[in-house]
Parts: sequence; C-alpha cells; structure tokens
Amino acid sequence: MSPDGLHFLEHSGVVILPALAVAEQIGLPLPAVPALLAVGALAAQGRISIPLVLGAISVAALATDLAW
Repeated sequence: MSPDGLHFLEHSGVVILPALAVAEQIGLPLPAVPALLAVGALAAQGRISIPLVLGAISVAALATDLAW
C-alpha cells in the first residue's frame, strides 16, 4: 500500500473500515481484508487506536447482522 493510502487510513480508518465491513456483509465485492491488515499494521506502530477501530467495526457488523 502506498504511503498516501496509509496516511488516508490513519486519518479515516474508523469510518472506512466499518463501511467496508458492512459492504462485504451485504454482498458487495469490496475487499475489506487488505484494509484490515493495513490498519493492524498502523495499530502496531501506534499510529491508530485499535480499541476505537475494533469498537466501530463491531458496532457496524452487529448492526448489519441484526438487520439481516
């Protein structure tokens, strides 16, 4: 992933990842796994808050599952 892409995920990962997770759960062919791996790498470097990202993804995934 390019440095610009990592910078983008660093600043908007809390919004992008739940959107990708919801899109993947409803059947859209958008790859969420590469973004999840990139955010994991950013979290390992301390550049993004992993509890915040996990919370946002969990809420989005649970809401989608309940609606399904």
